[in-house]
Amino acid sequence: MLKPECAILPPATDRLTPELRIYALVSMGITDSVSIAEFLHYSPQTIYNYRLRVRHNACIPEKNFADAVAQMYADE
Repeated sequence: MLKPECAILPPATDRLTPELRIYALVSMGITDSVSIAEFLHYSPQTIYNYRLRVRHNACIPEKNFADAVAQMYADE
């Protein structure tokens, strides 16, 4: 769902970037930035900044990105 030049690749097979960790939680239904911040031990502003940066690099409209991620696993 990201532009090819903006793909987020994990640095190692057993590690996730902060962006991937955040959107893993979003895909599990945790969409509130404050809750995500508490879970990951980041500030809410940091979560907001990561989410904003990812949405700006999306191939779909920014306002639909979080819903699209949340729906990825909703039907399984």
